[in-house]
Amino acid sequence: MAPRFLAVLLAFLLAACGGGEAPSAAGSAQKAAVSTFQGTGTYWVPAEPGTGFFFEAQGSTGVITFYTFADDGRPDWVAGNGFFSDGGGAKFHFSGNLQRNSGGQTATSTVPKTPTSMPAGTVTVVFEGDQAQVQLAGRSYTAERFFRTGQGTAPTAQQPETGIYWNPAEGGRGFTIEVNSNVATVAIFHYADDGRPTWNLTAMQLSGGSAVGASGDLFGYTGGQTLTGSYKKPTSSMGGRFALSFSAACSGQLGFPGMAPIPVQRFPFGSLPAGSECRTPQTGTPQGPIGY
Repeated sequence: MAPRFLAVLLAFLLAACGGGEAPSAAGSAQKAAVSTFQGTGTYWVPAEPGTGFFFEAQGSTGVITFYTFADDGRPDWVAGNGFFSDGGGAKFHFSGNLQRNSGGQTATSTVPKTPTSMPAGTVTVVFEGDQAQVQLAGRSYTAERFFRTGQGTAPTAQQPETGIYWNPAEGGRGFTIEVNSNVATVAIFHYADDGRPTWNLTAMQLSGGSAVGASGDLFGYTGGQTLTGSYKKPTSSMGGRFALSFSAACSGQLGFPGMAPIPVQRFPFGSLPAGSECRTPQTGTPQGPIGY
């Protein structure tokens, strides 16, 4: 079952794949409602594999990352943050400004490099259950959770918690991780040698449910759908093995092919108290070895 599941995942997920003011009574009630949001993760359009995004909310702030393609077919990504709120009933609202970054740290570099950014439009999303209604400048569509509610078991405290990860010493690149049914998917947003934004994707089986010493094939994609364009099916290529090793829920190690492991942790943003970005109690288990 696992090899077929991974094949389906890689074939169809593709591009899925503070501070603040003192809250008023109404603001506190809104934050309490927002805390019930269970929609952090990967969204896609089943009829258009290759279109998708990763979304996470922390308090009243949301961050969205679109894994997409440029006009010339090269992989591209845009990201943005904005206001996240309770929309009443089962709905939640997000609106934000997107940015396209360039000139940051490449996958094979060990030298941090701060990217520059430029505006890339606006986005609004209405989340309801497993669906998300997305509105971009020039395009609107309905996406749905790739991992539907009840599809698999939740990650354990010995597996990566679903969310955005980074190395604070290497702030120009990052990772989105989601675990379901003992399969971890990792999307990497970083930069090509010429400074343009690029991304890769991998999925790996967590043998016995353990996220220590796991690895999977690292894939790149070209020729797919632009952020606001019509559907085009991308092509894929493999670029070695990508490693993952987590023995706690919110911190671990990731490894590009042929490079030393990179320590990573949950990325904090928004108005949550320090440390609250991790929803899973930390076990204090020593970090296990990384493996390819």
